[in-house]
Amino acid sequence: MHNVRSAGVSFSSKVHGTTRRTPQYCARGSMHTYSSALDEITIVRPDDWHLHVRDGPGLDSVVPLSAAQFGRAIIMPNLVPPVTNTAMALDYKNRILNAVPAEYSARFTPLMTLYLTDNTTPEEIYQAKEQGVVALKMYPAGATTNSDSGVTDWRKCIDAMKAMEEVCVYAIMFPCLIASFVIVSTYSRVILIPFGGNINADASRGVLPLPWWVRL
Repeated sequence: MHNVRSAGVSFSSKVHGTTRRTPQYCARGSMHTYSSALDEITIVRPDDWHLHVRDGPGLDSVVPLSAAQFGRAIIMPNLVPPVTNTAMALDYKNRILNAVPAEYSARFTPLMTLYLTDNTTPEEIYQAKEQGVVALKMYPAGATTNSDSGVTDWRKCIDAMKAMEEVCVYAIMFPCLIASFVIVSTYSRVILIPFGGNINADASRGVLPLPWWVRL
């Protein structure tokens, strides 16, 4: 019997004769191997990689339920007003932690994100990293709930994106971006290409390599 634990999941498989070892990647980018003869998956204590707890009464209702089931959760930042800077993220984190029941307080961690805008600065990215913010969420302006302050043109975010790459702050992309960009993926990087653009590593010509994307 082989057992591999990663990100709160236990993979168990019985070995019958010769087995093939298959590489598997967890959400945080590390590689594990286990037998392809997989018989059982046991959820030990999962993580929620996309959680909206909103604020006020909604937060007070959702957080206890999430904390009872999950070890960590990536908190979405599209509040009104949106969580666009580190101070707002830390305040929001405190409100979440205050809503966690005492019996779960030692085992639930909210992972905070910022709401990427046209005006997000590299300095804000550096401060966010220092304070434990793990990612920025990119919403196209007007594409979904509370996205009015979202990105109108991703070229306005190039400096912030370069800072994110530099300090390894992850990007969470709203799926509707696919309608605006062709996404070319390789093992080493992802390139966003606006329709009609050329594949070129020069961001000034419409293409931006984003190696932090593949580490999600």
